[in-house]
Amino acid sequence: MAIATSSEDGNVKIWSRQGVLRSNLVQSDSPVYSIAWSYDETFMIYASGKNLSIKPVLKGGLKTLSWKAHDETVLCVDWNYSNKLIISGGEDRKYKVNI
Repeated sequence: MAIATSSEDGNVKIWSRQGVLRSNLVQSDSPVYSIAWSYDETFMIYASGKNLSIKPVLKGGLKTLSWKAHDETVLCVDWNYSNKLIISGGEDRKYKVNI
């Protein structure tokens, strides 16, 4: 188990429980306002600009999957552990359930 952080400088970092930096997972040009682990902790979803992106954490060679999720900046995202659905909310005052 690890800890993940995101920030307005566009970085998503993975840390050990002891506070040691393991990796800089994402370096985005836009602020990353929200992140969430996948149900099995092998992927990370993050919100940057109007887009949502899914990045593999442990599996090398897999590409990042990105799509436009909202008409304005995405502010929050979460990944449901039970049904594996993704929900996001944006400055467009909408929430969306992504399958």
